[in-house]
Amino acid sequence: MYLKINIDGENTEAFSARTMNVPKLPYDHSKAIQESSRQVYARPRKDVEAKIFGSDADTLQTMENLKVEGDFFQPVI
Repeated sequence: MYLKINIDGENTEAFSARTMNVPKLPYDHSKAIQESSRQVYARPRKDVEAKIFGSDADTLQTMENLKVEGDFFQPVI
């Protein structure tokens, strides 16, 4: 591949480069990291909604009625 780098608003001359192969690790800690993060930072949905909307029972009921069950695709932004 050929690249140009912009440094302080100045473009460099094009140069060639290669990507490095990153070896696969024999272990995957992503699930443990996610679970640890959820234990530390996650809060029950009802608590978060109550904090956002206060004690407005009508808004909380509307939010409860709008919940979508099942999996759905996240929009690509």
